[in-house]
Amino acid sequence: MPSLTNSPDTAPVTAAPTGLPTADEAVAHTLLNCLLREVSGPEHQTAVDDGRLLIRLPRRGVLLRVALRRTSLLGAHRFTGPVSEQTDGGWAEVGWRRLAEYAHAELSLRTGVHNEEFLAQIASSHQAVSAALASRVEGPAAEEHTAEDWQAAYVASEQSLLFGHRFHPTPKARTGDPAAWQSYAPETGAAFPLLLLAVRDELIAEESCADGATAVLDALHPDVPDGYRLLPVHPWQYELLRDHAGLQEALARDDIRDLGSGRTPFAATASVRTLYDGAAFLKFSLNVRITNCLRKNASYELSGAVALTRLLAPQLTDLATRFPGSAVLQEPAYRSLALPGADGRPATELLEGFGVIVREGLSQRLLPGTTPLLAAAVADEYPTGPAHVSR
Repeated sequence: MPSLTNSPDTAPVTAAPTGLPTADEAVAHTLLNCLLREVSGPEHQTAVDDGRLLIRLPRRGVLLRVALRRTSLLGAHRFTGPVSEQTDGGWAEVGWRRLAEYAHAELSLRTGVHNEEFLAQIASSHQAVSAALASRVEGPAAEEHTAEDWQAAYVASEQSLLFGHRFHPTPKARTGDPAAWQSYAPETGAAFPLLLLAVRDELIAEESCADGATAVLDALHPDVPDGYRLLPVHPWQYELLRDHAGLQEALARDDIRDLGSGRTPFAATASVRTLYDGAAFLKFSLNVRITNCLRKNASYELSGAVALTRLLAPQLTDLATRFPGSAVLQEPAYRSLALPGADGRPATELLEGFGVIVREGLSQRLLPGTTPLLAAAVADEYPTGPAHVSR
């Protein structure tokens, strides 16, 4: 057996898979990627031998191997099939749960810190990948979309990331009701109308750095009662916040009116909480933890988005002049709910929970005849969507 060092990758490349990996394989391969990059690789505990990658976890005393379908001088190998561990009798297949336990033990021994969330987050990610694979719908390839149908090609690329980041141990870990995820997740091809609220003028918090930047919000329901402003809300977020005492009291006082669902469907993008209707992106708060973070717009992020757009305007203009065709989608406005709390200041939970940031749509920046695609979908390891070109 070769020494476990960072040896040159000379193993033959096996054929690319005709289908997608199982959820078990995807989760196991992602864990191996992380161990290779963060633990075993830097400690020179890896080797490529006879078309397989060997990874040792020295503190746990485990030697793992997996078949390679493509090798990389940078260590970004592409795996295929199950992971095995060396035993007294040879090699035995090890499932994703056991592999997660090995990784957890190795990290605990290495750092002296026991992460109580680690295994549960991996299990959550596995559940999400399983659900995404079960609800996957095949669509036309990107090149099969007509020039007028570039919107569909773009949305398909946003919704194609079934497995998430290759170098995050729990790329699809999440909290929240599984049934709600089926309704609002990009992997299921979700598109749905927004919930629309009419809020008294004096209870609206808003900033803008461009004329007409909030027009995309107002256009969602042009018949708002006099003295009120429109506030669109992600329907899942409304379900999560609907029992808030301050919100219920404001509804009872008629400070807020529920206008029902809008008519325009918004597609869920890869970030889950950012939605797209073909005209603009709306970045909502969503009190759901995805990977490491609760995905809400903190108050400083609401005002910060507008401030950053204002500050970067000269630089972005210069960038477009020096590099024609380049563009950055800007976030020129936000709107939220400013219901006073007990101290008379806007209640933070509602200000942040109902905050929506307006981001420019693609059509304002797109060159004629071009089709925008999500870069992560183009470079994804597996052919999960029409934008895929990587191998």
